[in-house]
Amino acid sequence: MLCVSIGRGRHRHVIAEHKHLAEQGAKLVELRLDYIKGEVSIKRLIAERPCPVVITCRRERDGGRWEGSEEQRLLLLRTAIA
Repeated sequence: MLCVSIGRGRHRHVIAEHKHLAEQGAKLVELRLDYIKGEVSIKRLIAERPCPVVITCRRERDGGRWEGSEEQRLLLLRTAIA
């Protein structure tokens, strides 16, 4: 199984691409929270997800774009688990 990564700056673009990928046969997608500009709404991103997701928030040193603190990043990821 392949996991397709989605990294977009706006929630609506992430949601639209997720739907499109699922329609094309994707069975699993990675939602890159570090790409989203502004406040992240995990509820909004996964409310009507068309297929399972892996949620990530990569730090710059890990090849990501996260600019917040490590505490903020961990809180965001913990929110995704709940």
